[in-house]
Amino acid sequence: MWNKAQRGVTLVELIVAIVILGVGLVGILMAFSGAAVRSTDPMVRRQMAAIAEGMMEEIQRMPFAPDNTPRPAGCARNAYSNIMHYDQYKQPICNAAGALLPGLSPYIIEVAVSQLAANSPLIGVPTTDGYEIKVTVKHASGSYVLLGWRTNFGVKQP
Repeated sequence: MWNKAQRGVTLVELIVAIVILGVGLVGILMAFSGAAVRSTDPMVRRQMAAIAEGMMEEIQRMPFAPDNTPRPAGCARNAYSNIMHYDQYKQPICNAAGALLPGLSPYIIEVAVSQLAANSPLIGVPTTDGYEIKVTVKHASGSYVLLGWRTNFGVKQP
């Protein structure tokens, strides 16, 4: 006979409570682990942006007029003498002397340099007086593209 004055939890109630708490904890932990994985993505994006901006600045500082010398092979860019030497550049991240930077080994940088198109956003600049520079930095989590221009066209004051 059951005594209504008894207090406590039955085994079935205890198992149901443990299952409910377990499911809740698993959901919370999955949300936190997903947030932790996604929190590294902004750091990778900033790193890709910094790499692309550094390369873009390096390219834009080069002399405008191309010469006929062939592009030096490999990652060393200290022998590059004009802006067109960067066209079709595709290498891992290295310094200008060609030494690989081990902390940046997951990244690849690609550069394309082309003459301005007729529908270029640089209004009034003849196509022969400008280059469009496209720097792409790739990583396993995605890629970052930076567009820039280099002109040899003097700005006339009205």
